[in-house]
Amino acid sequence: MRASQLEAQLSEARLQALKMQLQPHFLFNALHTIGQLIRTGQDALAVRVVAGLGDLLRRVLDGASTQEVPLKQELEFLRSYLDIEQIRFGERLKAVVDAEAETLDAQVPYLILQPLVENAIRHGIAPRSTVVGC
Repeated sequence: MRASQLEAQLSEARLQALKMQLQPHFLFNALHTIGQLIRTGQDALAVRVVAGLGDLLRRVLDGASTQEVPLKQELEFLRSYLDIEQIRFGERLKAVVDAEAETLDAQVPYLILQPLVENAIRHGIAPRSTVVGC
């Protein structure tokens, strides 16, 4: 019983560490993108990124103690994240989220998809393109 509790605590600690590790990188890029958009006179896009970033931060803070969420909620978060990245990368980023309807209620670890997508973008698209904010 004690081993099971320790394993659950370890899993929670790993999830928290993952959230804290990746968020600063994304925040830095989003803020840099906002600055670049303002400098280039793209104020409407800058406002969209600020609003999207605020929404994402609210969701992260609201779910800080959450370990699992329905896949549907995780995909909504991912779409919000991708909206910001789409502005950042423009035509270089084309993302399609395709999940079967019967999987949307499945419980998944909170913020499990965003780090995977962020790493795919960071190591796949970013090195090969000129992006706003990098």
